[in-house]
Amino acid sequence: MKVRFSDVLKRYLIIAGIAAAFAGAVFFVIAITRNRAPFFHILLNIDLLLMPLLLVFTWFHLGIVLGIAFSAVLALLAVLVSLALSSPVYLLYPVAFAMLGFLLMRYKEMRRVRNEELGINTQKLKEQFNILINQHEESKGVNKALLKSKQRFLFFKEVAQNLSFTLPQDELLRRIIAYSNLTIGKGDVTQLFLVSKDLMSLELKAFEVLSVEKRPLFTEASDVFNRWVMKSRQPLIVTDIAKDFRFHIDAGDRSANEVTSLIVSPLMTEGKIIGLLRIDSYKEETFVTDDLRLLSIIANIASTTIKNAMLYRETEELAIKDSLTGLYVKTYFREELAKQCAFARTAGSSLSLLMLDLDNFKQFNDEYGHTAGDMVLKRYAEVLEKNIPKKCVVARYGGEEFAVIAPGHGEAAARELGETLRRKVADQMILIRQEKLRGTTSVGVCAWSPKITGETEFIQIADSALYEAKRQGRNRVIVAAV
Repeated sequence: MKVRFSDVLKRYLIIAGIAAAFAGAVFFVIAITRNRAPFFHILLNIDLLLMPLLLVFTWFHLGIVLGIAFSAVLALLAVLVSLALSSPVYLLYPVAFAMLGFLLMRYKEMRRVRNEELGINTQKLKEQFNILINQHEESKGVNKALLKSKQRFLFFKEVAQNLSFTLPQDELLRRIIAYSNLTIGKGDVTQLFLVSKDLMSLELKAFEVLSVEKRPLFTEASDVFNRWVMKSRQPLIVTDIAKDFRFHIDAGDRSANEVTSLIVSPLMTEGKIIGLLRIDSYKEETFVTDDLRLLSIIANIASTTIKNAMLYRETEELAIKDSLTGLYVKTYFREELAKQCAFARTAGSSLSLLMLDLDNFKQFNDEYGHTAGDMVLKRYAEVLEKNIPKKCVVARYGGEEFAVIAPGHGEAAARELGETLRRKVADQMILIRQEKLRGTTSVGVCAWSPKITGETEFIQIADSALYEAKRQGRNRVIVAAV
């Protein structure tokens, strides 16, 4: 413990004052005994009166023990002075010194008790202050957590709103991938799979590669991890494929050999899995449980919106597609033909129209029934749809009559397309009542010309060519002359 220089100096000054007071008292007593001059009596009394001040300083600066000792010495000095001078008046000083010492001792004790109480109260205040500081820090942590939760809630609310208003499926899936990457912020490849129409397999519908590493992307829709999620109907996190005892990775599983960690969440609606949302990483320990929880939230939002988009597409297709054959209906066909005619007239591009009619279909219906007739229409519609170029549009024009819009096809190309379709229909074998049957079709072709006034005349010319093919013996292609 360090002692300050001022405290040491103060102690020495008090001791020096005490010694001077004693020396003065002794000197004055000797002087009075030799010369009884009143002057020395006054000086002696002044000296004795100054001693209580030194006593007070002793109590407060040198401690209780030295204070008591100094009080006793002063009392003894006063008694000796009284005896030496034969004056009882000086006996009052010991009484005064004793009372002053008692009062100082009481005051010192009261001050000590008060200091202890102040120390205890101060300690309590410090403890309370520390508690308040801790509570403040905890409240700051809670506030941060609440703020983070609020921000996440607002983000997911925005995600739900944006996805809900996105009805085209391709754009919807692209946004789901983008929001997944924005939410998780980890991984190298994000993929979205949907269950196929036959409910037998998964199909990759959208993906985004985020990795800066030049690695090949091998996506296996039916790998062991997707199968696990489809079977368990639960989200999956794999932090390190090599150390996960749940999965045995075959050497031929290319996607697993590329990926080392992943998270997958099922897309579920009405208790059924409609697909998977998955993020892969080429590094170990990329994902934590919180990442899987966030991906599951995105998947839950996405499931409803994807289902709505599917329903919207189905409703849209019901309005423009034939319920039996799945081909476009006559109304949509005429609207599309009008657009193509306008474009051909403006751009000067090639355009052809093919009208097809199944030969002897009425007799077939009368002999085998309408159910068999519907089966034949559906089968031939599949043949036509499978064998036309992507840019072409095939529609059921009415009954057993079909129409094909062929953009970019001149007269020769349209004739060749008509012959291809005629052969494919003729080669198609259909089993009805244990009989192997084949049908034929007649085709009328018309190539666009600026002389044609519009889509109505275009259809009439192609239809006339069709009936000319019927008249000439069926199962043939006739090109109209414009």
